[in-house]
Amino acid sequence: MKKGILVKDLKAHHGEKITTEFLVLESVKKLKRDGSPYYELLLSDSTGRVAGVMFDDVEDNSNALKRGKVVQVTGVVGDYSGALRIKLLKVEEVRGTKVEEFLEHSPKDIEEMSREFLDLIREKVEDPYIRELLKRIFIDDVKFFNRFKLAPAAKKFHHAYVGGLIEHTLSVVKLALKVCEHYKEVKKDILLAGAFLHDIGKVDEYAFMPSIDKTDEGRLLGHLIMGYQRVNKVIEEMSDFLGGIPKETSLQVLHLILSHHGRLEFGSPTIPQTVEAQILHYIDDMDAKVWMFEQAQGTPREDESNWSKFHTGLERFVYIAEESTVEESLESGLEDTVTEDKKTEGEDKRSQPGLFE
Repeated sequence: MKKGILVKDLKAHHGEKITTEFLVLESVKKLKRDGSPYYELLLSDSTGRVAGVMFDDVEDNSNALKRGKVVQVTGVVGDYSGALRIKLLKVEEVRGTKVEEFLEHSPKDIEEMSREFLDLIREKVEDPYIRELLKRIFIDDVKFFNRFKLAPAAKKFHHAYVGGLIEHTLSVVKLALKVCEHYKEVKKDILLAGAFLHDIGKVDEYAFMPSIDKTDEGRLLGHLIMGYQRVNKVIEEMSDFLGGIPKETSLQVLHLILSHHGRLEFGSPTIPQTVEAQILHYIDDMDAKVWMFEQAQGTPREDESNWSKFHTGLERFVYIAEESTVEESLESGLEDTVTEDKKTEGEDKRSQPGLFE
């Protein structure tokens, strides 16, 4: 029996009996055909999530099967509908363990991303008003930044884990810098302000203990409005800095926050009406979509084909190319070329006299 297996390593233990520890993210009690209860669970550790099901002895284990509990489970790794699932045989609550240690985290180092994020504010933003605005929000307010760097970017569709928000935001900032290298007429600091601030409301929109879900304010207002409110409050407090942030600057920055979803039906109260706002919408959407495509490469396939199961976030099936295909083709092509070169070389030697003959 294998012990201490992480979610990311479960596939290698298919069919084996394991004992390991997880956090119960979701727990749903259901009834079998004979009326007896069973539980469907969503389990988590820092490397990912996996489904679990317990059919027998559920009443004896019911207290440990509650959402938010850290548990030691014994079960058999299998699959259901193409996805990994653990058939649980025994579940015991583990006390004295920090829940946050079992939440899925960004695969990237959060502290390293945080340092890079703050350095980009200091080094890349030239407009003194925008730099001061970002400084007051992210650098001076240490308590808020500590929340920001741990927050998820979503509940489900993209970067939905601890550290997901800073990972996504940092990527959007870097994309903004690349776009400005190509389109010289774009107002770089306005676009950067939007890139840094566009999802800031998600810090208050989502709670992630013991699992990611929307707060009451998040459901009622949404992160665009909440982000607008937070940033506008700091703008109003900047009257003590060089006479206050210019009205035109604040107007454009706030517009980027409110319009970055791109369309009214996608939740934006206004559509992008400046080139910077349109660019922000595109690069924000691109970063989220690229993440989804990358994640789809590792999802269960549709009937053992080269296609993922239907991806609800992307609203399509995703083609899963074999990783070795390109490399093997290149190697094969190289071997064919070398063989042909040697063949030609041999023919040349037979048909032509040597240089010193």
